Amino acid sequence: MMIRPKKSHRVQLKVLFALMFTLSMIGAVFAPHSVDAATKEYASYKKLKLGMTATNVAKSLYGKSYRNYIKKEHGVTTLKQKAALREIEDDYALYAFAFYPYEVTDDHWFKQRMHLIFKTKQNGHTLYLAEKEYIPKTPSKKRLLPGKKIKPGMTIADVDRILSGKGLGVLTLHHTEDYSTIGEIYAEGTVVYREKQGTLLYSYRNPTGDALMIVTFKYDFDQKRYIAQK
Repeated sequence: MMIRPKKSHRVQLKVLFALMFTLSMIGAVFAPHSVDAATKEYASYKKLKLGMTATNVAKSLYGKSYRNYIKKEHGVTTLKQKAALREIEDDYALYAFAFYPYEVTDDHWFKQRMHLIFKTKQNGHTLYLAEKEYIPKTPSKKRLLPGKKIKPGMTIADVDRILSGKGLGVLTLHHTEDYSTIGEIYAEGTVVYREKQGTLLYSYRNPTGDALMIVTFKYDFDQKRYIAQK
């Protein structure tokens, strides 16, 4: 029997975000960006580990002044900044935050590069980092070699060999989530403990360079490597 996901505000955020991501990639073909000052942002992002508490995330992002960026609310310690989403229920709490806006004055969820979702364990009172996502804004200049095609099942190394130049395109999106110990809420209050999931999106251009393409890799926990999807 198929379990249908709970239609919460978080689901709506993900659907709308996917749409905004698609539109931003279409725009990237025609609007070149400067070199990403997000190098430091991404370095900060990589230091964040799934399962960290909200307090430890604040320590990682803000260093010694982290106490200025956390607060106690609804029985949990959370980040002090405005949450894009809060779900406060009898048996769990969930918070979503967005960071690094494309424009300084814009704090909209869909127009920021890093997204973090925290959730307590069932009947718990500590927020843990359950999902994290980062989206650089620099389009790729790497091109697919003439006559080559990216096929499902390819590894990152396989794809690397059929792109021009050294290295695989440009990271377009990195998303990981882990509800294996925290539990994710589904329809009618069902709690599902899914395994950790990892997704990488990379951008590259067609052989003539006039179209931006995307390849999606998902982490295969048996093979312990990322595999290209359909």
